[in-house]
Amino acid sequence: MTTPAETLCFAYGSNLDQARMSGRCRGKLRVVGTAWLDDHRLDFVGASQRWSGQGVATVTPAPGERVPGLLYALGPGALTRLDRAEGLGRAYGRGACLVLQAGAGAVAAEVYVHLDQGGVRAPSAEYVGVILAAYECLGFDPAPVEAALARVRALRC
Repeated sequence: MTTPAETLCFAYGSNLDQARMSGRCRGKLRVVGTAWLDDHRLDFVGASQRWSGQGVATVTPAPGERVPGLLYALGPGALTRLDRAEGLGRAYGRGACLVLQAGAGAVAAEVYVHLDQGGVRAPSAEYVGVILAAYECLGFDPAPVEAALARVRALRC
C-alpha cells in the first residue's frame, strides 16, 4: 500500500540493487515487493557513460514473456532525482504500466524504458554482475538476463 505522496516505480535492471536505488533517491524510498512486467523481455541497448560506454537494460514488448523486478514506493522528490539519474528524455523515457505485484495482483507503476530500442549492445561485465547479484538475492530465475545476453551474442556473429 502506498500513501498519496508516494509513487510506485517498477525496477528491473541495476536498480534492483536496493543500496544503489537508496543512494539515487536519497533514501526516500521503500521496497514494496517483487513484481513482473508481462508481455515484455529484458534487453541490453544503448551506450551508458556510467557503465564504460556499454549497453544497459531496457524492457521490450514481447508477447508471452515477462520481466521480474522490484516495486519501490518513492517519496516526495525521489522521482525527480531518479529522472535525473536515468537521463530522462536523453537515455530513458518514463511511463505508466501495469505490473503484477506478488500477492496483490495488477498495480500501476512508473517504468523507465531506454529510448534506443533498436540498438542492441553488450553490457559490461560489471553491470551484468550487479543485475545477477540482485536476481540471486531476490530469488529470481536468471533466464531473462541469460536470454538478453544470448541475443547480444547472436547479433555480434
